[in-house]
Amino acid sequence: MKISELMSEEDILFDLPCSDKNEVIKALTENLAAHGHLVSAQECLEDVLKREAEISTGLVGGIAIPHTRSRAVKESRVSIGRLTNVIPWETIDGSAVQVVILITVPESCQGEHLKILAALAERLMEEGVCEGLHTITEKHKIIELLEG
Repeated sequence: MKISELMSEEDILFDLPCSDKNEVIKALTENLAAHGHLVSAQECLEDVLKREAEISTGLVGGIAIPHTRSRAVKESRVSIGRLTNVIPWETIDGSAVQVVILITVPESCQGEHLKILAALAERLMEEGVCEGLHTITEKHKIIELLEG
């Protein structure tokens, strides 16, 4: 699975001034809708938050990967929001989150979000990737980092 085929620089937002997970997920879904990837930002937001309420998607190292399969999604996308400050999130290591990687997949794409999630998780285990997501300032380099 090539992450670079699922995202572009327009899908990466730096310096988001959000104070909680709902705000950052809303900012990312609104950005996806503004670029024509969603039928409805509100419906996608609701689907992501419903999934998040079932089990938190906070990982380690200040990173969370919320995800959804939704009728509101036109095409599979990966988007990233990096926050100006850390926010509370239920994570595996108890850390607050500063980088949110949102995976959105059309409802009809059975299992695709799991393949994307597995590809991202594999990259995040590699040395320097988590740190790079927190520090790299050029969007194309973030995409290159996730591509490997």
